[in-house]
Amino acid sequence: MTHNIGVSCLVNRIWNNTTLTWDGDKVDGILVGFSTQSDDDNSGTVIPVGIVIMDDSTFQSIPMAFITQKLHL
Repeated sequence: MTHNIGVSCLVNRIWNNTTLTWDGDKVDGILVGFSTQSDDDNSGTVIPVGIVIMDDSTFQSIPMAFITQKLHL
């Protein structure tokens, strides 16, 4: 990648049975790459993930479904 892409990531996710959506903490970061990894549910499936430098300077592998681009207007 040649550009820093500002993103917001949903971390510490839990499934909310009432709203049928994921709840968690929104954390900002910079998307620096992407890859694949095996799913956490031991189903044997491979999912796309983004490699993100979080605002606290740590790297995290976040499933792409939980990453949204921050729009700069």
